[in-house]
Amino acid sequence: MDNGEPVLDWDEYFVGITEAVSRKSKDPNCPVGAVIVSQDHLVISTGYNGMARGLKDDRETLSDKLKKLNWVVHAEHNAILNAARNGVSTHGCTLYVNKFPCFACMMVIVQAGIVRLYTNDHEYWKHDPLDAAHEGKRYVQRVAKIEIVAPNHPDYRLEPPELMKPGPGLSKASSPPPSADSTSAPVQNKPSAAQ
Repeated sequence: MDNGEPVLDWDEYFVGITEAVSRKSKDPNCPVGAVIVSQDHLVISTGYNGMARGLKDDRETLSDKLKKLNWVVHAEHNAILNAARNGVSTHGCTLYVNKFPCFACMMVIVQAGIVRLYTNDHEYWKHDPLDAAHEGKRYVQRVAKIEIVAPNHPDYRLEPPELMKPGPGLSKASSPPPSADSTSAPVQNKPSAAQ
């Protein structure tokens, strides 16, 4: 039935679901929602940033940045753990999230076998304690060949970040160890075959 409104593409549809999921978060400053979707466009798991199961959502903890950092499970982790808890594989899936993942989340995304990440966020988390310069997450994304689609983010609008080499902003001492994949071409931001 045609109601005159344009039909959402899959990315618009699933990123809209991340916004709904984020509303379950009790974080007063940064509610985050994540949705994991199979290659055939089925939602397999969701997660939002919050305390671990059974722990009280304490306003004092959620209002204190340092306490919150130590106690809150990120939305991406929760979505991956919820899938694992239900025995559902995330291998080959897409993760939709309303905030760009931190370095720790990026590592978990790689380990979970997720191959594509979509976000409408326009910036990295400014206070990522493990990757303040955001070089690590870009390196991991490139070497692990995670396709990132972030149409509002300056590093991903047209092309992904440049191949990470020692130089301005990335010293040899801070460079990850070389691997067989370290000379790979950057991952292209293009629609996946599943769309």
